[in-house]
Amino acid sequence: MAEMTALIDGDILIYTVGHSTNGVPLRNAEQRMGKTLENILVASGALDYRVFLSPRGQIFRHRIATRKDYKGNRKDLVKPQWYDELREYLMVRQGAVMAVDEEADDLLGIEGVRMGEKAIICTLDKDLDMIPGWKYNWK
Repeated sequence: MAEMTALIDGDILIYTVGHSTNGVPLRNAEQRMGKTLENILVASGALDYRVFLSPRGQIFRHRIATRKDYKGNRKDLVKPQWYDELREYLMVRQGAVMAVDEEADDLLGIEGVRMGEKAIICTLDKDLDMIPGWKYNWK
């Protein structure tokens, strides 16, 4: 296998780690995030990783949705206790790449295609199964 970079869906990672750390001190949640990133790197066989995050607020899909609100079915989704802090952790401590007017998974797909065999897409999102190449689901 060629030297690969893990392309990690930070949005889903925040929910995964965040909900598993509700009720613990922030420091423990950040440590769990760091350990989860290490585990993804080791399990995926990649040599390094890049984390991608969606911007806050609306993206282009919200503007073009005409029949019903984009992700309107998720409006009652409960965010983890440390949601904002874990986003900040990924941006500041892990150098996460912030998408502009699109979602993190859009960037995962774009980068996965661009990098080809040198990328492994790490997400729980089944929509990215349509992108050719390596995948890793940390669940």
